[in-house]
Amino acid sequence: MCTGIIHYIIFDVNKAIEWSHQILEVGGVFYMDDFVGPSRFQWSDDALELGTRVRNILPDRYLKNPHDPNKLLNRTIERLDPEKLKRDDPSEAADSSNILKSVIRFFPNAEITLTGGIIYHSTLNDVLHNIDETDLKDKAILDLLLIIDDLATKNGIESQYATALAVKTSSSATANKEVD
Repeated sequence: MCTGIIHYIIFDVNKAIEWSHQILEVGGVFYMDDFVGPSRFQWSDDALELGTRVRNILPDRYLKNPHDPNKLLNRTIERLDPEKLKRDDPSEAADSSNILKSVIRFFPNAEITLTGGIIYHSTLNDVLHNIDETDLKDKAILDLLLIIDDLATKNGIESQYATALAVKTSSSATANKEVD
């Protein structure tokens, strides 16, 4: 089983992961590569601060607004209004903060890898179009920003993305314990 849209179309991720577990035979593989950050993109204060600090050190040329090149993107990373997001797109990250808890609940031996996102998803949103990966200076800056993203994840600032790989075993076939 392969998933990649849990965060987007699922309002109750616990039921979706439970269903995935139920339909797999023993020996079946569950794989997920998905957004697992805060529901409705309600970034932590640490994530907002880090993203804002990074945007504040970027030269203006990286902050050209893709929708209006005569304007610059905001240097401050802010939380989206969850009610507006819910009205505009009810399924977007509706229950994403519970994805990893549910994976662990139904696949307790899952190999989970946190893959970051504070920088590459939140901070560089609408910035990447201004980075020319064929330019050595731009590539070096992007590489450094991705290192910052990795370090933030390794140091406990929220990871917005993760992968999970699990094989359904006979012992996990009856998994039903709650995970906080």
